[in-house]
Amino acid sequence: MRLSIVLVTVFVVAAGAAAARDLGPRPPTLVGDAARARIDALLARYDPDYPLQHPRREARLDRLGEELFARTVAGLDTRCSQQIFVEAKWLVGYTAWWPRIDARLDELENSFAIADQSFAAEPYYRDGFYGRCAVEAFIRLEATIERYFVFADRGELPPTAHGPIAAVGHEPTIVDELGALLRSDPARLGEDNRSRLGGLVGILATGARERAAVELWRATARDGAIPADAMAARIAELNRFIDAWQDPETGYWGAWYRDGEDGFATTDLSITYHIVKARRGEVAHWPQLVATTLAIRDDAYPFGWLSDGRWTNHNNYDLVRLFEYAWPHLDDGQRVELGALMQDMLDWSFANSIDESFAGFKFQPELSSSVGAELYFGVAFLDAVGYFDAAPWHGGLTRPAPAAPVCARLIDHAARLDEDDTYVVGALAKLDRACAAHLDR
Repeated sequence: MRLSIVLVTVFVVAAGAAAARDLGPRPPTLVGDAARARIDALLARYDPDYPLQHPRREARLDRLGEELFARTVAGLDTRCSQQIFVEAKWLVGYTAWWPRIDARLDELENSFAIADQSFAAEPYYRDGFYGRCAVEAFIRLEATIERYFVFADRGELPPTAHGPIAAVGHEPTIVDELGALLRSDPARLGEDNRSRLGGLVGILATGARERAAVELWRATARDGAIPADAMAARIAELNRFIDAWQDPETGYWGAWYRDGEDGFATTDLSITYHIVKARRGEVAHWPQLVATTLAIRDDAYPFGWLSDGRWTNHNNYDLVRLFEYAWPHLDDGQRVELGALMQDMLDWSFANSIDESFAGFKFQPELSSSVGAELYFGVAFLDAVGYFDAAPWHGGLTRPAPAAPVCARLIDHAARLDEDDTYVVGALAKLDRACAAHLDR
């Protein structure tokens, strides 16, 4: 549970933090698909059977994901199963720990027999953290911070105060912790840290800009309110780490890897998007960032735009928001190119992802974590690209279908899903705002 103290470190620890420090020599960067092949080779060095064993677990995870989806849309309670699925998806995607993977997949399958999973919506009484059906602390920490965003938006207090999940005798600074995660050693440890690193940096960087959520977290610590100056120091340290981490040659952020005496860095679309979003576009090296983004359009996620060789609403949402932040830094030709591309993305979404009746989005367990996540990223893409707007931010846009029936059916679909799911809450919030002009409510 080494990562159990990360959230506490950022938002709780009052111990002094060092000034911005050198992250060490920056390794050469592999752009796009070249990184994926190298990482797989490192995992195969950890276990020579990796190319055989990994597809077997991936296929079983996909089958269980399909069953989970079917149970969810049938109205069955799947809240605990969803949390186990998220963790199993991380294990399958980023580790070669076969006994642990198999045990978690067994637990996922067995969880379908639990009819009442309402307990999974509540924080665990011992620590006040959410995601209680997950084991990995970083997954529970992300789930908890996401819940605090919802509480802050609603002006609500959490049902129980949160406390640190102390697992070791000392608590390193956030720079120490993220610095350790930054450099993966898959050949030695059997894990690619990219998911841990990206998830934590994304949620923490976003949280650092969400003042209401930060204040709520500060004020509801189980041992008393956290000093405001300690919070400010932790956030400043996090921002210094992020600044030092950006690659000036590509403009991107991404995980770093050890390969014997050598190493390499990566260009990670998701990590970069979340940092740019958290900074609201206030980042350096925009020309390089734009050039890299366009250069990786045919490469595989997370080092490119495509998942299993195709677009997804999730990736396209990240891209459209990146384009929006990049817009002031583009020339006229680039704006025309990206405007046409966003129209293509919108047409693709209606042709391939949204239900024929507009009642939700098609679930792809190999690419998504839940029905709620599929809904959220579908709605978020439509909103970001300007589908609901009379005058989209990037200029003209042709709607593949009228907005009013799409709004009505998506809202009705969302209302049938788990009201405690933060993805569903987020999708409904976007729909309520974006659809106000299209519905007589």
